[in-house]
Amino acid sequence: DAAVETAEEAKEPAEADITELCRDMFSKMATYLTGELTDAGLQPYLDQINVIEEQVAALEQAAYKLDAYSKKL
Repeated sequence: DAAVETAEEAKEPAEADITELCRDMFSKMATYLTGELTDAGLQPYLDQINVIEEQVAALEQAAYKLDAYSKKL
């Protein structure tokens, strides 16, 4: 395949290219880690939302049962 370089044909990228690639990689890693830390900080609130959602579902079921019971009276 003409597009594949052998070890002897491979050319080293220019120093500036490597530096720019490293800067880009570290910038993306910093963005990722910041997002991970933010998500970890939000987790207690997300857990509370899940608990509230379960409680609302239980209240909704109780309301349906109460409504059905009141109609029987």
